[in-house]
Amino acid sequence: MTFVLITAGAAAEAVTAFLGETTELDWKELDKVLISHRIVVTTVPLLLTECVAGKMLHLDYFTLTGLLSGSMTDPPALAYSNSIAGNDAPAVAYSTVYPLTMFLWVISAQILILILMFL
Repeated sequence: MTFVLITAGAAAEAVTAFLGETTELDWKELDKVLISHRIVVTTVPLLLTECVAGKMLHLDYFTLTGLLSGSMTDPPALAYSNSIAGNDAPAVAYSTVYPLTMFLWVISAQILILILMFL
């Protein structure tokens, strides 16, 4: 916890130094914007996946919860899915999607680095 607080303090000082002392940051407004972006980034993919996989592909609820848990690399959600399901469908869907998700994270990070190198 101490490390997180020290890092957050150093980051705040770095942002202030980067933007200059003349710039006044409205931290409350910035927090509102960041929280709203996080809500959108989290809920939109979940809703789109539910619409496509649930409605169009007719996947059952337990397979869908495992799929969403694996796509967001969320083991607590998988544990909850396994506790309410009477079968292995969430674990099978999670184990199918999780490796692909990790592979795509690595590839997208490398592509992002390559793009930023040439800007």
